[in-house]
Amino acid sequence: MKQDELKQFIHKIYYLACKIHLIRNIEIPLEIGIQANSATLYTLNMINLNPDLKMSELSRKMGITKGAISQMAKKLEQKGLIIRSKSKENSKDIYLVVTDQGKQAVEEYNRLHDKLYHGIDTILNQYDETDQQMITEFLNKTNQFLEEYTNLKVERGGK
Repeated sequence: MKQDELKQFIHKIYYLACKIHLIRNIEIPLEIGIQANSATLYTLNMINLNPDLKMSELSRKMGITKGAISQMAKKLEQKGLIIRSKSKENSKDIYLVVTDQGKQAVEEYNRLHDKLYHGIDTILNQYDETDQQMITEFLNKTNQFLEEYTNLKVERGGK
């Protein structure tokens, strides 16, 4: 690929990543009378799917820091979507419990995501199975490279 074409191609990937980031952070008015962004609703959904995980285990499962899950839990609790519950065996262990209102938000989140998945599925179905496999392989290899690139940047102090 020529240098100019490569730059344009990478720009399109960057633009796509920015769109995804924007979607994650847009406040969505929910039918239950509150607003939450997709990142918050994703966390709520993960709590709902993993009710027996301690907060620290949930952070590992989601690939985020304990501090990030703690901040997200605080937002969810303020909105009345979860409650924190300390373990009876060890008071340091905290569990997050989805409230009834939280379960309604999860249902709405899943309906919204179904629309997103359907839209992307419609695009992918324009390609044959071989092309779909190639797209998936490209995304996996690019993700792996970016993970290695990120680690290299961290090791060098961000230079």
